[in-house]
Amino acid sequence: MARKLRILVVRDSQADLTAVRRTLQDAEFDPDIAVVHSLAEMERALQQEGWDLVLVDHRVPGSIAPGALDRLEKNGLDIPVVILADPIRNRASAELARGGTADYVLKTDIDRLALIADRALREAAARVYRVELEETVRRTQAQLAKAKRLGLAGAIAGRIAHDFNNLFVPLIGYLTMARKGLPPNAEAQGQLAMVDRTAREMARINQHLLSLSRPSEFLASPTNLNDIVTETSILLRDRLPDGIRVRCHLAANLFPIRAVPEQLLRVLQNTCWNAVEAMGRDGCLTIRTRNAYVDGTEAEHPRLAPGVYARLDVSDTGPGIAQDLHEKIFEPFFTTKHPSEKHSAGLGLSIVQHIVDEHRAHLSLESEPGSGTTFTFYFPRLATSAATLPVAEGSIAG
Repeated sequence: MARKLRILVVRDSQADLTAVRRTLQDAEFDPDIAVVHSLAEMERALQQEGWDLVLVDHRVPGSIAPGALDRLEKNGLDIPVVILADPIRNRASAELARGGTADYVLKTDIDRLALIADRALREAAARVYRVELEETVRRTQAQLAKAKRLGLAGAIAGRIAHDFNNLFVPLIGYLTMARKGLPPNAEAQGQLAMVDRTAREMARINQHLLSLSRPSEFLASPTNLNDIVTETSILLRDRLPDGIRVRCHLAANLFPIRAVPEQLLRVLQNTCWNAVEAMGRDGCLTIRTRNAYVDGTEAEHPRLAPGVYARLDVSDTGPGIAQDLHEKIFEPFFTTKHPSEKHSAGLGLSIVQHIVDEHRAHLSLESEPGSGTTFTFYFPRLATSAATLPVAEGSIAG
């Protein structure tokens, strides 16, 4: 099969173009040739992507050949330039080549152009591979650095949380005993009840710390995300400000996934509470499930492996998140809130990311200032067809 080759030609005769095209076709290339007649036209043409070779006739008047090199350097383009030279201009062409041109070809030896074209394509492929490799290395280094920070925070948090856990158990136990030892209408009952609620909330936060430092204690099982959404929506409604509305849109025949339901409840609750805190006292929280098919070509899923997923979207109408904070918000203890506005330890989204990673799922964020925020989760479909789960469907409004 002929290989495509895009060539930008700067000022050449029709006879030379015919010879160039024939030579390349004989070498099993499919040349796509565009001709320009000035440096200004060349610069406009270079704004298009995909050029494999620039061919310059050294006979043209003025300094077009050196100028072509200058334009490529100015535009930061790494495209080979080949001078098509007459034998009598061989020395001048060679001197220009040593000044930075990829190569030069004598018109009496035009067949050598096929070798240069082959090398140009191989070098272009190598450049693309190098850029992709550098991007992969950069991404991997960033992920390793993030994992290291999370692991370090988890180790520190785990040690602290373990000590606190040993204190919370007797604290809550003694509070329960004290309340049972008092008459139901005793004045101290209300005060002890408040202390008990506070202690249990502190114990809940402490469990978040512990979950950063150790794997899940629960076994994964076939799970329907719709059940998780339904349970979470029920838990939310009693605690939301009056101005916050909840909309749930559940897909029929949603793909089952393999997951730890207790952990997914924590994921959804943390994500929803993060959204509620962002909206304040007024807004709309939308939770949606659907089946997703990813074939690896969509720009929307650059890091998601091709496959079939159960998708979960959590959207809010809050103020949105600046682009430079999209990665930072998942780091432990990171928050943009003033200390007086904080209602948690700043672990919510780092816990979410940790659990998502444990499930080998994918989490993406779409948000801009003033446009709200959407967290999107992709959970791999359960591989076996043996597991039959009840189907939940429809919409829940509140």
